Amino acid sequence: ATALPLDGGLVAWVAEACGPTIGAHNSYWQWIAYIFDASVYPVLAGQYVSAEFDVAVNGDTETGVSLVALGIVWFVTGLKLLGTDVLVKFNTVLLVISAGPC
Repeated sequence: ATALPLDGGLVAWVAEACGPTIGAHNSYWQWIAYIFDASVYPVLAGQYVSAEFDVAVNGDTETGVSLVALGIVWFVTGLKLLGTDVLVKFNTVLLVISAGPC
C-alpha cells in the first residue's frame, strides 16, 4: 500500500499537498527541466565518442559530434517505437555490459 495511491508520482503528490495551481506549475517546470536535461546526454555521448574515436566529417569534429548525437536520438527513438519489450531487453543488455568486468 502506498501513502498516495494515485498515478503521477511527484506531480500528484505536489498537487495533493499544495493545491492544483502549484501542482500544475510543478508539472510544467518539471517537464521543461526534463526537456533540457534529456537534450544534454546525446551531446555528451557524442563528445565522448569524438574523444575516443575520430568522428570528424571533412575535418570538422563538431559536425561529427552532432551526427553521433543525432544518431543516438534516432536509435533511442526507434527502440521506444518498437515497444516496451524491446526496450527492456536492450536495457538488460546494457546492464550486463556495464556491470561486466572491464
